[in-house]
Amino acid sequence: MIETKTSKLLAAFKKSSVLRGRELTSLGFSRVLVAEATKRGLIERVGRGLYTLRQPDVSEHHSLVQVAQTVDGCVFCLLSACRFHEITTQNPAEVWFAIGPKAWVPKITFVKTRVVRFSGPALTEGVEIHDREGVQLRVYSVAKTIADLFRFRNKYGLDIAVQALRDALVQRKCTINEVMRFARLRRVERSIEPFITAYTSS
Repeated sequence: MIETKTSKLLAAFKKSSVLRGRELTSLGFSRVLVAEATKRGLIERVGRGLYTLRQPDVSEHHSLVQVAQTVDGCVFCLLSACRFHEITTQNPAEVWFAIGPKAWVPKITFVKTRVVRFSGPALTEGVEIHDREGVQLRVYSVAKTIADLFRFRNKYGLDIAVQALRDALVQRKCTINEVMRFARLRRVERSIEPFITAYTSS
């Protein structure tokens, strides 16, 4: 009976590679069973109340999946969004995500993170939902990401923002109108316009 329950526990991770303790409880798995499976090395506790298989079949976005299951309502942004959408050559060592100005962030030890705080439309507009490893990831769209990069160009570098803009337009991952919509939202249209002009004139 115990082995049958353990098999069902392991099967649950086939649908979602990372599960919270409360999700396992809601699926009918006791804390004793989860603790025993962890002790036997069948599953791994990667964070507080966060579990995965010891050798999960994961995608390149596994770290985003882990963070999404840890931080309620987070939206992946800036360099992590660039990586997700495959614009620029940036391969950040940290997971970048946005949350509200007063949102609580639990301690994360399984991956390095960078947290930015947005509010109002800057936080809620341009959010896309992508399914990875059975978990829904909230990621800013390409156009919103470009506008955010220009917004923070003095902090993270103008070259990254320009490369993201160029790559996105060349790969047709967004339109100029979409970029300018979010540029107005983030109040960076004057910063972006010269590069849009240079692109359309080339």
